[in-house]
Amino acid sequence: MAKPSGFSLEAFYELSLVRRAVSPLYNIYKEDVMKENNLVITPGQMSEFWRQVNIRQIGRDYFQDFLDHRLFRSNPFLRRISDKPLNIKATEGKRIIAEAKDIFPGGTDSDFRRYGADEAGSAKSETPVVVYEVIRDGKHRQFFGSIGDIEELCFTQDQIICFVETHREWLLTDGMGTFFLFRSKKTKFKKDLWGEFFVASVLVNHNGVSAFVDRFGNSYDWGAAGRHRLVVPQHAS
Repeated sequence: MAKPSGFSLEAFYELSLVRRAVSPLYNIYKEDVMKENNLVITPGQMSEFWRQVNIRQIGRDYFQDFLDHRLFRSNPFLRRISDKPLNIKATEGKRIIAEAKDIFPGGTDSDFRRYGADEAGSAKSETPVVVYEVIRDGKHRQFFGSIGDIEELCFTQDQIICFVETHREWLLTDGMGTFFLFRSKKTKFKKDLWGEFFVASVLVNHNGVSAFVDRFGNSYDWGAAGRHRLVVPQHAS
């Protein structure tokens, strides 16, 4: 089934963020993408899109592809680099990064404690994961937001520790970060929009493996030249 008439490819792709805009977590991501790509969607285009959905000119299967970004544009910020199955074994959820001194001999960021980003998680079954490489400068919220639902991209800290234990060959060396998204309801930033969401940055250098933490909503731009990596659950990517 063809795409709705009267839509540019860019505008039609941008409309795929409609699903995300339902949640306030995605409003700023949506604005970032439109600003970065100079996209403008008129009220008339939006109205025409929903009209064609309602009269079923856009079928169920095509609409799902549309929502999942499969038809229009590859990810502007990331490229997938893992081409073989990677799994995190089942975990109990009890371990936290701030206490995993044996796993991170290079040290752990004191901000895990200071931010309240040191909450244990629940038990998880074996989880398949995907590794991406950053190909365009951007913020954490743009990188992770370009993949899918933020809540579905989160690991427990025990899962992050397990990945570091079993898949060290996938961690960047030379001090560049490998990023993992996680959530902590112990956060000291409960009033902030993304206050419960954090990014663990795992680094490998001459001091060994170390872990740092950033607030998900910070405004820092990470350069593509660093070839930073993201690890996310496969079911959410």
